[in-house]
Amino acid sequence: MSRPAFGTDGTMSLILKLVGESNRLESPVRVLADEAELGVITIKNYLIELGEKKFIELVYGGHGNNQIMYLLVLKREVPVRKEPKPLPPKKKPDFQKVPASSLTLVPVTVPVKLTPLTEVVVPPPVSIEVVIPVAPPVEVQAPVSAPLATPAVPTISVEARVPTILLIVDYDNAVSEARRQSFSISFAKLREFVLKSGKILFSEVFISPKAAQRQENVDGLWQAGFKVVSCPMGSKDADAVDAKINWTVRQYLEHTTVDIVFIVSRDQDFRELAGFARDMHKRVEFLDVLRERSSIEGEDVLRELVESRALGRFEKAVESLAGGFKDGDEQDVEFLKSIIRAFADRRDLRKISFDPLRTYIWGQIYQEWSGVFKEMDLKIALSALVHGEVIKRNLGDSLTYYTLNRDHPATRYALNH
Repeated sequence: MSRPAFGTDGTMSLILKLVGESNRLESPVRVLADEAELGVITIKNYLIELGEKKFIELVYGGHGNNQIMYLLVLKREVPVRKEPKPLPPKKKPDFQKVPASSLTLVPVTVPVKLTPLTEVVVPPPVSIEVVIPVAPPVEVQAPVSAPLATPAVPTISVEARVPTILLIVDYDNAVSEARRQSFSISFAKLREFVLKSGKILFSEVFISPKAAQRQENVDGLWQAGFKVVSCPMGSKDADAVDAKINWTVRQYLEHTTVDIVFIVSRDQDFRELAGFARDMHKRVEFLDVLRERSSIEGEDVLRELVESRALGRFEKAVESLAGGFKDGDEQDVEFLKSIIRAFADRRDLRKISFDPLRTYIWGQIYQEWSGVFKEMDLKIALSALVHGEVIKRNLGDSLTYYTLNRDHPATRYALNH
């Protein structure tokens, strides 16, 4: 007995069983083919039919964008299989058995009409003379040959598909290599450099616990647009980071639609990932910070998050200023008022990041306050003003910039007293 066809109904039932309460199934062709013990082509045809009937949505990717990466369930129901209508039973002729003795043979006479033969007379052959007039020769002058026009070939505009990118940074390796050559890496510039090769879908920096202890490192990476992953300690920091990077890259290659993985590291431990990527019809490229120094060298914009004992002191002064200066250190409050006034007097309408803002304000108030406060005190005071939202932090496409919140009570008090 032959096996009944699995069909779209069987495929949909198996999908609902596998996804459970979720609505997503990764690598559906391979998973369903294994579960149903069917060929991948058969399963793929069933999935395409279910997609056309809007039971599921298929998401393609991979080489040539023709690989089904995952599916999304749109309807939690099973299509009804249309069974073929049974054919009506054939009617048997109603014969009755009759004994041969009761049959009578009747002779049948068929009339045949005979036509007499007619004599056919063939006429003698007739000779006919045909005269064909011959026209006089005519001299024909060959026309001057004109160049043949090349037929216009219609051009078809095909929009090139932008490659999708996963950007992975081995922070400790990249920074230490750059430090040996006496330069710093701007991670904002690094991101802009990689963007020239396609569209960045994911960007992650893997950092050792020791480097993550410095808050400014984490803040700068976050500001540059990276997800920061602090790796646990292994036998040595690099081992833990390497293992985490290897595992993460394999997951992205297998389960997402990224085409290219950029790994920023000079570590040779990641070379085997290139072969794994080729098996997935994707590729891994290694970005050498020393070779690309001219494109990524620089200092990232400094931000306001400063760890200091004096920060709490200035935050208290901000609260006092917002409350009409009812308490608090008078000198700290006056210092904050000078900072706010200098920012308010700025005539340049261009966006300004934290470090240039600090330099600008210090130039405005230096003569008045340099004998009392240092430039580091200004950085802490600006941080307190940002924390208190007297100065607003704004996230742009490629720059974090700062503006004065003129509606804040501290700003109004500083400008009017």
